[in-house]
Amino acid sequence: MITLINKILVCIRPKLMNIKISPLIFTFILLLSMVTLAAEVDKPVVKNLTLDKKNKTIFYELTEPATVRIRVGSKSGPLYRTLVNWQKQKKGRHNIKWDGLDSSGNFNILDNKDFTFSFNYYLPYKDEPIIREYLESDLIILDNFIGRALKLVHLSQIHKNHKQQHCGDLNVLFELPNNIEKSKQGLAKIKGICPIVIKLSEKDKSWFRQERFGINIFIDDIFVKGEALGYTPYTWNFDSKGINKGKHLITVNLKGFNDHIAVGSLPIYVE
Repeated sequence: MITLINKILVCIRPKLMNIKISPLIFTFILLLSMVTLAAEVDKPVVKNLTLDKKNKTIFYELTEPATVRIRVGSKSGPLYRTLVNWQKQKKGRHNIKWDGLDSSGNFNILDNKDFTFSFNYYLPYKDEPIIREYLESDLIILDNFIGRALKLVHLSQIHKNHKQQHCGDLNVLFELPNNIEKSKQGLAKIKGICPIVIKLSEKDKSWFRQERFGINIFIDDIFVKGEALGYTPYTWNFDSKGINKGKHLITVNLKGFNDHIAVGSLPIYVE
């Protein structure tokens, strides 16, 4: 609608220069344009955003085509998985169904009482992409959730200049000592101090290093270590002292300065 009005104004502007228009008519045209613009800006792009925990599905409706990102995690901090990684989607109803598990496929994060998700999108405007966080649902009252895009950051400017292959969330890789024992479930058995190497794939690390990032490490949803300015490979000497015997989840988020996040989870067994 806005584009149509602009085209009409461009066409008739030369003629209007030679035509006497009463101030009342001119004011009416101006107000009509402003009202139309306001209505277009306030038009919700995402409607009926809901989460069906029982069927492990996120439902929503797009009023126009958009590029979408959906991240799931915990209000206490960790991003556990990126379900939709800047995917182009058509206008209409959509549903994202997943197994409810974290990126390692070993822990049911949907049962976490602090479970939350963020919904971001941008519109395919050539001149100025619009990216913003969807905040109209109680499902995403986010506290320290790393997967949240800060409202004060101009995401449109950050993502506008990205090469397509350099725009999206990445996977964190882990490297453990070769001689480490495994449990019956195939989990690394750790007792005492164990060096864990945190790294990125060769194809990802060069451009992500240029972006710069911080390191955040969690055990079972609890923050345990961080570096404001991180690097890879990064060696963390994990100490199992004080951690209950049994199955646990280590989650690492490399939070980039330009809105990207590398996420990975490592299930372990503490002896």
